[in-house]
Amino acid sequence: MNTAPRNRAMTASVLTLVLTALASFPVWGEWHTRLVKDMNPGIGNSMLWRSVNAGTLTYFISGNAYTGDYKLNCTDGTAANTYELSPMGRSQSWTTPDRPPLVSLNGGVIFARNFTGALQLCRSHGMPAVTTELVYLGDPDDFLNKVGNFITVGEQVFFTKGSGLLYRSDGTTSGTTLVKDFSADGGMSLGSKFCGRNGMLYFSVSNAGGGLDGLWRSDGTPGGTTRFWQPGTDYSAITGLWNTPDGLYVAAIDEFPAIIRELWRITPESDGAQRVYSLNNVNGGVNSLVWLSGQAYFGVLQAQQLWKTGGGSQAVMVAEIPPPSGLTYTPSIGGLAATDRALVFSAQTAAAGDELWTSDGTTGGTRLLKDFTAGPQSSEFVFVPLDGGDLFMWVKDSVAGNWPFWKTDGTDAGTTQALLYEFSMPPLGVCKVGADYLLPYSAPATGMEPYLLTEGSFAITQQPRPLGMAVVDSTVRFTVGVPEWARPWTQYQWLLDGAPVTGAIAPDLVIPAVQYTDAGLYSCRVVFNDGGGDTTLVSTAARLTVVESVPVLNVPMSAVLALLLCAVAGVLVARRENHRAPSTKA
Repeated sequence: MNTAPRNRAMTASVLTLVLTALASFPVWGEWHTRLVKDMNPGIGNSMLWRSVNAGTLTYFISGNAYTGDYKLNCTDGTAANTYELSPMGRSQSWTTPDRPPLVSLNGGVIFARNFTGALQLCRSHGMPAVTTELVYLGDPDDFLNKVGNFITVGEQVFFTKGSGLLYRSDGTTSGTTLVKDFSADGGMSLGSKFCGRNGMLYFSVSNAGGGLDGLWRSDGTPGGTTRFWQPGTDYSAITGLWNTPDGLYVAAIDEFPAIIRELWRITPESDGAQRVYSLNNVNGGVNSLVWLSGQAYFGVLQAQQLWKTGGGSQAVMVAEIPPPSGLTYTPSIGGLAATDRALVFSAQTAAAGDELWTSDGTTGGTRLLKDFTAGPQSSEFVFVPLDGGDLFMWVKDSVAGNWPFWKTDGTDAGTTQALLYEFSMPPLGVCKVGADYLLPYSAPATGMEPYLLTEGSFAITQQPRPLGMAVVDSTVRFTVGVPEWARPWTQYQWLLDGAPVTGAIAPDLVIPAVQYTDAGLYSCRVVFNDGGGDTTLVSTAARLTVVESVPVLNVPMSAVLALLLCAVAGVLVARRENHRAPSTKA
C-alpha cells in the first residue's frame, strides 16, 4: 500500500498545528516599562531607596535624600493597590542613610522610623493607616541611638543600635528585646558582618583594644548569645562573612608576626573549622564570595584573580587576568556575582579596559563577556542580584555618562539591555514583583517614580476561534488572550464586521441567545499601555453563521463505522511502532 499521500497529509496537519501553536505565543526578548503610580504627582521625584517582598506585597521606601522626607509604601504592581503606609522621617538615625532599615518578617515588614521626635521600631502588614509601634528606641538625634544591620533570621529580626547593642524582635512588643549590651561587657563593640544560618545569627565582635574578640552567634536570647569561634589571639578583624550550603566562610586578618589574610570554612553543626586560603600579603584579603554548583568562588584584593574551594578543600586559583601595565595600583576583580549557570564580574585589561567577564569555573571558561565601551576605555558596573538567580546590572556608559540597565545570565545571548537610564548615578531599590521588576525610573511627565519593568513583546497569544454554525437562541463565546503580565493594563473592544460591539470590552465575548443579526466576522482590538504610549493590535477574524438547526449529513452508517475502525487501527499501529525495539544484525 502506498502510504506516502497519507504521510504527507499527516505531516502537513502536524506542521499546521505546530505553526498555530507557535503563533499563539509572544516573542520574548523585548522590555517594557509601565508606571505603577505617580506617588508625587507631576514631575516631582519620588526616589526608591529600598524594597523588599513580603507575602503578596512589595514594600518600598521612597523619598527625598536632601529633605529626608521618607515614606513607606506597598504595592502589588497595580495603581489601585499602591499606597503609602507610614512616614519614615529623616535618615540621621540610620547607620547607613542610603539603606533605610526595612526587612520582611512573617508576611509583613519590620522597620524603624522617626515619628514626632521619637525613634520607633514598627510593624506593618500592608493595611493602609495601620502601623503598629513595637518599641521606643530613643531620641532620633542621639548618635548613640543609630540603628542598622537589620537581618531576618528564621522567625525573628535582629538589628543593632549604636556600636554595642544587639536587639531582636518577633514582630510583637513583648518579643522585641535587648539581647546583649556588648559595650557594657568590657567595652566590646559589634562589627559590620552579619549572616543567618539555620535559625541562628552569626556576627563579628571587636574587643576594647580594637582587636578581634571572635565570631559570635545568637538564638535571640541572652543565654543563647555566645562566642562561637576565635581563630587566634593575634587576629584583628573579620572582613567577610558568608553563609553557603558548604558552611560559613569567614575572611579574617592575622596581624602577628606578619599580616596574613585568610579564609576559613566553619561548619557550625559540627564545630569544625578549616583554613582554606592564606596569603602573607597586606593586600591579599578575600573581598567577595559566591556559591555556584557546589563550589565557593571568591576574589581577592589587589589582584585580578578568581579562586575556588568546596567541601573544605584548599582553595585553588581558577584564573588570573593580567591588568594593563603602567598602573599606579593593582586592580581587583569587581562585583563578583553568580547566576544559575555562570559567574559574572568585572576585570581590567589593556585591550578592553574595565569590562564584563564571565566564568564557568574553569580556566578555559573564563573570558571577556562584553566590551560595553569599545576599545581600552572602561565601563563601570553596579550589580543587582535578585532572588531566583536573576542578575541585573547598571552599566555606566563612559561616553554618554548615563547608566543603562542590563540583565545577564553569564552568556552572550543572555546579556541584553533592559532599559536606558538617563540619570548620572545608578538608583537603588530594585526587586521582583511577580514576574516583573520594580525599579525607579524617570519619565518627562512623572519625574522619578516607581515603574515596573517587564520582559516580553506585547502580542495576542490566543486568537478567537471560528465557531462555524450556531443554532438560533444558543450561547456562543469568543475569547482573545494576551500575555499574563499585560492583562491588568490591556483594554479590549470586540468588533463585528469591523464595527464596535456595544459593551463588549472584556477578553471574552459571550452572546447568550444568538440571533440571525449576530452573524458575521468577529475580531477584537486590544490596546496595551506601558506608561509611555499605547500599543494596539487587532486579532484575526472568526466567522459566525447562525442557522435554524444544524443540518444532518446523509452519510451511510457503514461508512461511519469504517472510518472509526480505520482510526482505531491507525492508533494501534502507531503504538506498536513506537514501542517496537530496534533490530540488531550480527
